[in-house]
Amino acid sequence: MFDCTKFVGVSCAVVGENGIETSECYGKRGLVNTKPVDTSTLFLCASISKLFVATAILQLFEAKKLDIDEDINNYISLKVINPHSGVITARMLLEHHSGLSDSEIGLKRWRYDSFSSLSLEDHIKRHIIPGGEYYSDSLWRESGRYFYSNAGFTLLGYIIEQVTKESFCEYIKEHILIPLDMNHATWNVPEDDNAAIPCDNVKELGHYCVAEYPACQLRVSVEELSHFLQFFICGEYNGKRILQLDTIQLMCPSNYIHGLGWWGKDAMYGNKSEDVWCHGGFMDGVRSRINYYPKLKKGFILLSNSNTDEYPIENYLTCLIHNNIS
Repeated sequence: MFDCTKFVGVSCAVVGENGIETSECYGKRGLVNTKPVDTSTLFLCASISKLFVATAILQLFEAKKLDIDEDINNYISLKVINPHSGVITARMLLEHHSGLSDSEIGLKRWRYDSFSSLSLEDHIKRHIIPGGEYYSDSLWRESGRYFYSNAGFTLLGYIIEQVTKESFCEYIKEHILIPLDMNHATWNVPEDDNAAIPCDNVKELGHYCVAEYPACQLRVSVEELSHFLQFFICGEYNGKRILQLDTIQLMCPSNYIHGLGWWGKDAMYGNKSEDVWCHGGFMDGVRSRINYYPKLKKGFILLSNSNTDEYPIENYLTCLIHNNIS
């Protein structure tokens, strides 16, 4: 067992072909709301949200509504250009290779107590289009190199809206969350108190929201996030497919390189030594992790509402996966 005493709250699980195999929860939903965390408690999962964006983009690719290797300007109203490299594709954005280099800038600059009133299009105009209030050439680098980018996945969210003519949140709900029985997951502020409040271990930070919400704002429980992981493990969930097997292989190639959304061995934050696809989340008062081991047909999920280093829990869950310890 891992040391939980430095965390406000933690919910984690090992997931296999038939769903959650083992789960452990510790602590409370906040410093004021001291009700205990369980596997149904919603957590802000931070950048794990990007996997839902990537899945949606690949759904549009499957439906032949979007070519991930074409100029994104063929699909959107705004004109988005990298001043150093020119053309940007959805694949480049999914791999963090577009040259759009902002990492955490937007998550700190545009933070709200409720869902952002600014549309994705208006935010992009202000942030990454020349002439915008917050535009800077320094946001852009030469494409082809890895620059982790929340703005890039916000741009992907905007592409989803433009291609589908639906709001980003509604598209994800109808085409991913509902098919996977993730009925309590939300991009908005939670409606009830069974939600972990981000904490810096001294004070609660509230259920804050950001303008770049596609990149990081999904709130989800371990129980329901396990359905998403189970889909990748099995290629279906309860007989439902949100992507075809060939598309999953495109997202998660067998060489663990050039994953689309998922971190592989070539990603800045990926695991260089293991055959694992993963993604982490790091925001104020939030630490999260999801690992998917295709060869083992297993994975794990970790969600917490603390600034505490999550690596000891990751190591414990990795041991559970590989050694089947109890």
